[in-house]
Amino acid sequence: MQIDEAWVIGISGSLIASIIVLSVTYLSTKVIIPKVRGIMLQVPDISGSWEMNDKSKDGKLIKRQLLIKQRGIRIEAELVRHHKYKRIFKYHGTFQSGQVVLNFEEKGGEGFIMGSMVLHLSSSRHLLSGKAVYYQYNRGQVVASDRVYEKC
Repeated sequence: MQIDEAWVIGISGSLIASIIVLSVTYLSTKVIIPKVRGIMLQVPDISGSWEMNDKSKDGKLIKRQLLIKQRGIRIEAELVRHHKYKRIFKYHGTFQSGQVVLNFEEKGGEGFIMGSMVLHLSSSRHLLSGKAVYYQYNRGQVVASDRVYEKC
């Protein structure tokens, strides 16, 4: 075997090992550990569609639909808000002890439209209620607004 062949085999083996380690690490941290923690903590499943309807200052209906995907304690969600036009927000966070803690960012918002939301699951498991906190540019301040989502 020549030195060039040994070098290629060594690099190829290293790349394959790196890919395997990265794959196992990703699966462990994103899928397996959250799922196991969810089972151990007996976290209820809140996956699915949740809705909230409220009125704007001008009295027009604002419809929000929150679609939650859950892996144990890990939550990923998408919120579609219908008001003057459709806006989409991406959420990620955790669910433990009846509390959902999420960070969000508006899709296409380039990092400027973002915030956090903390919700509590009702004992009936049909309501998520809490607050969303974000910077409101037209007011020039951080605001907190009430959120109550009902399971569809």
